[in-house]
Amino acid sequence: MLTFNLQQTNLQPPTNQPPTNQPSTFNKPTLNKLIFNLGLSATLRERAQLI
Repeated sequence: MLTFNLQQTNLQPPTNQPPTNQPSTFNKPTLNKLIFNLGLSATLRERAQLI
């Protein structure tokens, strides 16, 4: 549930922050992909436990 909420908020463009002025280790597509992969692996792990 936490990863889903994070992914939802990351998909929205930032409104009150300048896009290039603050340094970040991840750009948004990388961060979204990382969160998506974490959520996907968690789902697969749950399915594997159910089987």
